[in-house]
Amino acid sequence: MENVKPFNYNRFKSVEIKKTWSVMGLKWQNTTKTLFKKYDCVIMFGDYKNISYWLQLFAHRNVIIWTHGYYDSDNFLKKAIKTVFFLKANQVLFYGGKSKKNAPKMIRRKSQLIYNSLPGINDSILKNTTNNPSGILFIGRLTKNRNLDLLISTFIKFKQKNPKTTLHIVGDGEEKERYKKLNHDGVVWHGDIYDIDKLRSISQICYCGIFLGPIGLSVLHYAHFSIPVVAFYDMSFHMPEAEILKESINFFPFKSFSKKGICTALDQAKNADLYKIHKFNNKIISEKYSAAPQLKIINNVIYNI
Repeated sequence: MENVKPFNYNRFKSVEIKKTWSVMGLKWQNTTKTLFKKYDCVIMFGDYKNISYWLQLFAHRNVIIWTHGYYDSDNFLKKAIKTVFFLKANQVLFYGGKSKKNAPKMIRRKSQLIYNSLPGINDSILKNTTNNPSGILFIGRLTKNRNLDLLISTFIKFKQKNPKTTLHIVGDGEEKERYKKLNHDGVVWHGDIYDIDKLRSISQICYCGIFLGPIGLSVLHYAHFSIPVVAFYDMSFHMPEAEILKESINFFPFKSFSKKGICTALDQAKNADLYKIHKFNNKIISEKYSAAPQLKIINNVIYNI
């Protein structure tokens, strides 16, 4: 997950985290003991490459799979294997509507939608519009597919006509040192921040959030802070959380990974109606992207399995 602090499972005596081994793309966790125990219900991830998950499916009667499901990029074989895997479960919980739409009818019949959420976020914060923010915000892991090299070079070009603009980068990752070598005046490196209030303070000096890779959980941060999002226009490119975006309201897309196209989207985002964004985001977060609807769906599935 992007920029979410790992949960401390050690607080619970009954929770044990099993190490995952990976060989030639296949995974294994030593969960053999659980195969011979009786459970009212087993909830597990939808990683069909994990052999131990297949064993759980055959060992237990009531199994719920919580998964990203099907991607547009899945070939016939991958989709077929996923379908066999999901068929063994009693219920399949999909992160988004696109994944359910891509599923075969036999899987859709036994599936429900359950959207992602962030801890402590149940609504959208109305942005302070009096400070005329000029910053651009990036939240995410600093990895190769984040295209921060393109982001920084685009920021340099954008800053030529918008000299007061700053770029705020929140996050850490294996590519951090390489990206920091591209540093430029106006780029602020905040590192990892897990405190929502601190993130909110940074968002108050930014007029938009940006992501040049497949956007996922970061979009929920931007939605919570009521700032428009600049990202690639093709929804099939993104993770399920991107379904919260609606063009001309909270989404200003670019159609090519060119500095010119991204700069145009950044200019357009300046004219966003922040009150409209807040109203739209607040409604959709409270209805779909918060803990309350998640809990309601999970309880309903478990008690009716």
